Amino acid sequence: GAFVMVELTGIPYQSIKKAAIFPAILYFWAVCVGIDAFALRYDLKAVSKAQQPSRRTLLITSSCFMIPCGI
Repeated sequence: GAFVMVELTGIPYQSIKKAAIFPAILYFWAVCVGIDAFALRYDLKAVSKAQQPSRRTLLITSSCFMIPCGI
């Protein structure tokens, strides 16, 4: 979306990126608050240590998402 805005408005990418950081932070904060409220409402508890995946499995699975985001 940001690249389309640069193309259509002629505003430098850095300016658009600076303008978008605060709304992005607010969005992720609101999602966190919403998930917290949902968990409190339905009395959801954390997953026990026995049911959590190993660190190795977690790193392998998350790398599928982190590598493209990093590039």
